[in-house]
Amino acid sequence: MADLCREMAVTITGKVGDAKIKDPAVYYNTIELAVQEVRVLSRPTTAEVVDMNALKFGDEETLLRFKFDNRQVTLRNPRDMGILKVQSTIAKAFADFLTDNGFTQIYTPKIVSEGAEGGANVFKMDYFGKQVYLAA
Repeated sequence: MADLCREMAVTITGKVGDAKIKDPAVYYNTIELAVQEVRVLSRPTTAEVVDMNALKFGDEETLLRFKFDNRQVTLRNPRDMGILKVQSTIAKAFADFLTDNGFTQIYTPKIVSEGAEGGANVFKMDYFGKQVYLAA
């Protein structure tokens, strides 16, 4: 296992059992996996793996541009993912409150000025003399 590195995709096979280490610093401390085999499915194509926790940027605009350009990597940063989890929790709490108080969530079609990529689920229509699309 010494040749493992970040960004590898692996399959790990083992036996799940009771945790022998009762370290309170370990979040899931009730079970552990006794690893029997690690199989590498893919390796990173470049040696330069982005460590989002170690990156330093001069200004917020450069940082934001980098994060959006590399979203598949930057969402692995616990802080960035935490922001999305907070947003998700707030949206769920709001929806749960409304549902619990007798509201019904509906999904209405939207009028958009441009068709979707591939034209899926859109219908052309005239809207006050302009060509628009009804998207589901």
